[in-house]
Amino acid sequence: MATEAFPLTDYSHPVAAGVGELMPHLGQQHSGEPLPEARLRGIVESPYHDQLVAVRDGRIVGAATMSLILEPGFEATGHLEAFVTDPRLEGQGIDHQLWSAMEKWSAEHGAQTVEFKSKEGEDPAFSFFKDQGSRVVEATSLFRRDIPPAMLGSKDLDIHALSEYSEQEAADLGKLMHMLDENFSDGPVPRERLERIFRSRYHDQIIAVRDGRVVGAATMSVLKSPTSNGVGYLGAFVTDDSIRGRGVGSQVWEDMEKWTAAHGLDAFEFKSENDRTDAHRFYENHGAPAIKNDGTTFFEYTIPKAS
Repeated sequence: MATEAFPLTDYSHPVAAGVGELMPHLGQQHSGEPLPEARLRGIVESPYHDQLVAVRDGRIVGAATMSLILEPGFEATGHLEAFVTDPRLEGQGIDHQLWSAMEKWSAEHGAQTVEFKSKEGEDPAFSFFKDQGSRVVEATSLFRRDIPPAMLGSKDLDIHALSEYSEQEAADLGKLMHMLDENFSDGPVPRERLERIFRSRYHDQIIAVRDGRVVGAATMSVLKSPTSNGVGYLGAFVTDDSIRGRGVGSQVWEDMEKWTAAHGLDAFEFKSENDRTDAHRFYENHGAPAIKNDGTTFFEYTIPKAS
C-alpha cells in the first residue's frame, strides 16, 4: 500500500481529527481529540511553518510539525516538533517517508540544519533519530521563561523591532554578532537575511539603540506545535561589551517578554552552552532557570545537499 508524505495546504476537520488521534502516541497527556481549528490553521497558513502528514489509504498515519528559526548570524534553521507515526504500522517505512518530507521542507526553506528535542524511553522515535545520523548536541542547556501576566518597566533606551533595512544598523548588528561568537564575521549582516526576519509576522529582530548606535539585540521566532499554542524561540541575544552591566540586557529582556505575550505565547525557550556561566546567572535572575534532569536530549541534523 502506497504512503505519501507532504505538507498540508488547508484545514479540514477530518485532517484535524486524524492528526489529533496520533498525539497520544507522543504522551498520555494528549487527549487524542481533533486539533483546535485555530491552532492547525495557524500552522498551515503560515509561510514559515507547516504540518507534515503521512497518508495511507486516505488515513493519516504520521505527522510532524516544522517551524523556521531565523537569526542574523546564521542561515535559517528548521525546528522539528511532534514527529509521530502510527505504531501499528511500525517497520513499514512511514517514518522514513515523513523524514524525507522534513528534509525536503527544510531545503526548500533554506534551512541547512534541523534541531529538535527527544526523550529516550518516552519518545518512540528516539532511536530512529539517531539512526538517521542526527547528532546529539553536548554541553548545552535549555532555558525557558514563562511570561508573567503583566510586564511593566521604564526604559532609557530606544528598544524596538526592525521594520526596514538600514546599513548602519546592519553594521552594528554584525559587530554584536562577533561579540556573541568570534566565529561570526564582524561585517554587516547581509541585507537579505535581515529583511527575511523583519518582513515575517512570525519573526522579529529586536534592537536596543543608544545615541544612534545599536547596543543590544535579540532575535525572536515563533515555534508552532499541534499540541499547544507553541512557544517563542530566542536567538542571538547579545549586548555590547562596552556597556555591559548597565541594564541594557534587562531592558531588552523585558521587550522579549512583551513580544512573546503579544504573539499569544506563554513562554519562550532558548539554548546556551554550559560554559557561559555569567549568562546563565542572568537568565536565572530573570526567571528563566535551566531545565535540568528531565531526560531531554538535544539533536541537530544536517540536511543533505542535493546531488
